[in-house]
Amino acid sequence: MTGWLILAAFVLLAVIGEPLFVSIGVVTVLCVGFVQNPAPSIQNSVDVLIEWFKMTDSPYPIAIPLFTLAGAIMTRGGISSRLVAFARAVTCCLPGGLGMACVVACTFFAALSGSSAVTIIAIGGILYPALIKDGFSDRFSLGLLTACGGIGILAPPSLPLIVFGIVSHADINQLFIAGILPGLLCIAAFLAWCGVKGVRLGVARSPWTTREVARTFWEGKWAVLLPVLLLGGIYSGLTTTIEASAVAVVYALVVEVWVHRELSWRELPKIALDTMVLVGSILIILLMAFSFTNFLTLEEVPQEAADWIRYDRVSYRDGGSIVGTITAEKPGEWIRISPKDPDEEAEEIPWAKVGSVRRHLVESRLGFLIAVNVLLLVVGCIMDIFSALVVFAPLIVPIAQQYGVDLVHLGIIFVVNLEIGFATPPFGINLFISSSYFKRPVTEVFRASAPWLLILLSMLAVITAFPDLSLWLVRLSGLR
Repeated sequence: MTGWLILAAFVLLAVIGEPLFVSIGVVTVLCVGFVQNPAPSIQNSVDVLIEWFKMTDSPYPIAIPLFTLAGAIMTRGGISSRLVAFARAVTCCLPGGLGMACVVACTFFAALSGSSAVTIIAIGGILYPALIKDGFSDRFSLGLLTACGGIGILAPPSLPLIVFGIVSHADINQLFIAGILPGLLCIAAFLAWCGVKGVRLGVARSPWTTREVARTFWEGKWAVLLPVLLLGGIYSGLTTTIEASAVAVVYALVVEVWVHRELSWRELPKIALDTMVLVGSILIILLMAFSFTNFLTLEEVPQEAADWIRYDRVSYRDGGSIVGTITAEKPGEWIRISPKDPDEEAEEIPWAKVGSVRRHLVESRLGFLIAVNVLLLVVGCIMDIFSALVVFAPLIVPIAQQYGVDLVHLGIIFVVNLEIGFATPPFGINLFISSSYFKRPVTEVFRASAPWLLILLSMLAVITAFPDLSLWLVRLSGLR
């Protein structure tokens, strides 16, 4: 009954519109106070505060405000127009070249800004009318910009990957490297579809000019080189993720204040204030989730969930049970079960002694990953990405480890799913941003995004089925 009351409290807080950190915090205190320690006391609240303090032992949360500040500084300058100009110069000779330029520009800008909403507005404001003028249909252009808003989410500095690493204790350097090939795969699929549509619509192409490519690259080189600098430092071992975040801030300041001269020192306090508001909302959710995760671990909730999903359970009439795999049975006479501990021998139990039998839900690793994908696709379209990570990663990670799923591979699956959730009906946030910014009905944006969602879902299936796509570069880098 206590558990149901706590769940009711969580639902009530969500219904009345309380922030997620409040909901998780209240539930954590109630769980610690009435489940973990049935005798409520001041000490229960102190235990929660102690868990918050333990989070400071991890150096990785420092990277979140630094990468966010670097992205905000770069975004406030004229990066979007420079990226668009360079991408257009490179792809102008290809069929559907401007669509490809949109994909490339959105990828870089989303990686730098860390925001799909800002990407849609900044790049869309420049390229939407240009796409229509070039001969692309209104529906194609609308869907492209909506879907591309989150496509740079795997590119460093990727805040979702950092948050997943903190919550799951996965190596963040490995996560950055693991995201390269899956990210390139998604980009390549988008580029290919732009090329196909360019041919079908007969979109005009412009001649390639080395001078124009060189000129636009030189003007936008500082923005283009930042992800290369960060990955190069981490990949080569010259910097850790935390050191790379500090390098990114210094780099952004030098570029925008002294090189581009598009920001003044007087604007920096306002940028820093806006950044810290965003970072504060992320960190406070992380703090609450960290305490809740500790409670779940101490109560062995993930272990129980893993047993429920993966194993069978045979309960005796007079009490007790065996968790394992049912290997044979003769209804009405006996049932044989092999315990999950391989050192224990199988038992054949007379049916008269059997109280109840519960069958496993998912047996194979691939079946488990498919179930995770379905769950995350639903979660991704109703929750923001950071909330989804801190709520569901602690629950899913221990179960995934029972199935032998690599933690880094799981992190990439998580982030790609939530990237798709940005543009998934009915609640994907990018759909509403595009609807508002481009002044189109939401239903029209739904239809325009459908082909791009199918492409992303196909790429998700490939990433899920082939772990080496994520892990090959990690092994090659020597990080494991």
